[in-house]
Amino acid sequence: MMRMSFGGPAMGAWLATAVTLLLVGGALATATGATPASAAPADTVAPGASSALGLSSTLGGVDVAEARASYPEGPLRDAVDSVEVGAAARADAASGVALGATAGVTGDDTTGETAARAGVAELTLRLGGGTLTTGPVSADCSAGPGRAPTGAASLTDAGLALPGHDPLTFDEAPAADTVVSLPDGLGRVVLNEWIAGADGSLTVNALRLETTDGELTLGTVTCQGGGPVAEAA
Repeated sequence: MMRMSFGGPAMGAWLATAVTLLLVGGALATATGATPASAAPADTVAPGASSALGLSSTLGGVDVAEARASYPEGPLRDAVDSVEVGAAARADAASGVALGATAGVTGDDTTGETAARAGVAELTLRLGGGTLTTGPVSADCSAGPGRAPTGAASLTDAGLALPGHDPLTFDEAPAADTVVSLPDGLGRVVLNEWIAGADGSLTVNALRLETTDGELTLGTVTCQGGGPVAEAA
């Protein structure tokens, strides 16, 4: 496993765009002398929170979790060149390699806005005599005061090739909570999985593979917007 401190040009560009979107409302308000419509004054807004995880796996009884980022705790971005998953020594177990696992988060202490992105550049996984492969896979979310968190997932060239079956291809922009059952009882894949938290947060998993031998998740993000600070009685 090789670790990098940054997520490459694509992640850097996304972070720059996210920061711009988070700050533009405040900048415009400053220029006009107005308070941003999406935020209360700075001293009455609690910061939000966001987290990102590039990849996690319990396949073959081997626990893996790589490329982590968190706001406000930090780090704000992380990347790992190559991650092995599963139990390669077992012929009956799923195993493979993910390349380019990345995670990035942003947040604005003044407005309470947050955003996150995580995923991998490529995956090759041996599964039930076939191969599950993907190109870039990512999950995104954003949240802010007074609005529900939003999320999305993006998949490129993702699918399963299994002898004796037609190739199975996954949608590039799947609807929330899309479930794909795999042939021969191999399990199922959940795409663009949304999980609402009791605290108002939203967690999005871009791709989650469920098998009898464990799970593999590509791209997990969680966003929770800030809110008004309760005034002392």
